[in-house]
Amino acid sequence: MFGNGLFDECIELISRWQPKQKYPNELKYRDDLMNFLHEKLNNSHDMFSGNRQVLVKKEDGRGLCDIAVGNRKVGIELKKDLKSKTQINRLQGQIEDYEDDYSEGVIVVLVGNTDVYVENDLRHKLTKKLNKSGMMGLNQFRIKLINKCDNKISQKPKPQNPFEFNFKSPF
Repeated sequence: MFGNGLFDECIELISRWQPKQKYPNELKYRDDLMNFLHEKLNNSHDMFSGNRQVLVKKEDGRGLCDIAVGNRKVGIELKKDLKSKTQINRLQGQIEDYEDDYSEGVIVVLVGNTDVYVENDLRHKLTKKLNKSGMMGLNQFRIKLINKCDNKISQKPKPQNPFEFNFKSPF
């Protein structure tokens, strides 16, 4: 995908990804998405770069995302069944920690059954954080929230351009 960074390419691919089934836990969703990304990123090529070898791997350790893409350029954090304020607060803390670890940004992927009001609250809190951090500066830490939940049909329709948040990175 000529002209796009790895972050934008991952957003596009995750938007197209459909889990092979409804899984009982987050780890199965992670493995499904990881296999999908590995296949799509490494089987795509153009006349300028030829075949690519983009590293897609499980992250190990408490302070890291679930999946790292491209030598930690992009972090992907999956959240299954997001339903409470406590889970949102924990996710906000994780996102702050990730700013030092992923150079292009983090993509949060909601899977399973997420409460629509909890998702809206999360989007609101991330927007407030964006407004406080400001948008000036060359190095921007980006975060994208993508809803791949099983219960999307029962939720309110989403706008065509989903929210994208840019956070100023200290680096």
